[in-house]
Parts: sequence; structure tokens; C-alpha cells
Amino acid sequence: MAFDYFYGAQSQQFAFYRIPKVLFTDNRFQNISTEGKVLYGLLLDRVFLSMENGWFDDEGRVYIIFTLTSIRQAMNCAEKSAIKYLTELEEFILDVVCSKRKIICIAGDVKSVNVVRTPWRTR
Repeated sequence: MAFDYFYGAQSQQFAFYRIPKVLFTDNRFQNISTEGKVLYGLLLDRVFLSMENGWFDDEGRVYIIFTLTSIRQAMNCAEKSAIKYLTELEEFILDVVCSKRKIICIAGDVKSVNVVRTPWRTR
């Protein structure tokens, strides 16, 4: 299959996931796998969607619902791998609540939104 170059505005035709650069440059995140960082980008994409849809809890925190099945499909991985990546993120960044195979990430301390300004948990 041959791919052509981008011309003019064609480079803007794709949607992209955002993965904060700090996840790759800050030593605090060196133990998160690349796959875990990609999953963070997927979750962050959902945060923006939830914000657009007005999904806020009683304290005004944005939340998302992302099932393990959805994670497995998006990342083309086994359930065990999806759980591993979520565990990595939970250890360093996210507040993750697992219930009946649903992953609900609450941006309580803005942990699932802003990795730059967050006070870090130490374990």
C-alpha cells in the first residue's frame, strides 16, 4: 500500500489523542508503560467528551465511564493487559473506581485531567 504526502489543509483531517508530554519527560512517570500512557490519552479524550456532555458529580468534578471491554477494543489487548495499564495509572495518576466491569475515573483532584499541577501520591 502506498501512502502519499500531506498537501495543504489535509494534515488537519485527522483526529488525534492527546498524551501530555510530561508523562514521557518527568521521571515520576518512568514506571508507567507506553501502553499505560496511551490509555491515559484515551481516558483524557473521554474527559473532554464528558465535559461537553455535562457529566459532573455533585462536587463539580468531571467523570467518565469507560468499560474494560471498551478499553480492550480501543487498545486491542487482553483484559489482563487492560487491568495492568489501569493499575499503573491508578498508582501514579488516577482515582479509579472499579464496579461491575465499569471503570469510572473521577477527576477529583484533577488527576485525570491535569498531570502538571497535581500533587502526587506516594506509594
